[in-house]
Amino acid sequence: MNIQEFFQSYVRVQAWSFVDERVVADGWIFVRALGKDELLKFAKEGRFAGHVTWSEGKAVVRVSTRELDDGYTRVEISAHLQGFGENVDRFAPARDSWDLDSTGVLEKTLIDALEDHFKSLHSTPPS
Repeated sequence: MNIQEFFQSYVRVQAWSFVDERVVADGWIFVRALGKDELLKFAKEGRFAGHVTWSEGKAVVRVSTRELDDGYTRVEISAHLQGFGENVDRFAPARDSWDLDSTGVLEKTLIDALEDHFKSLHSTPPS
């Protein structure tokens, strides 16, 4: 529970724009709205590069925790990204959203924050 509370506090301090959130048995799921620049930072355009004019996106982030032996906790973070925009090809079938692969940057940002948090908790002040 401590890890989940840390992440909830962290993302609120970051002033991220939430679309939705919910607590699940093994963690927390939240949906973060992304501007165009954030979308391009967190998502791989892949085959859509040059074919879609992106306007915004969203990331569905799942933080899962699992208790392990000897008091350890496994934390897994995954992000599913969706981009919104306009297809450059006017003859392509009409659609306004595309599923995109993650670059791993958003997940790494959260893991780094958690690691920094625990390092600061366990660092000993100089004598």
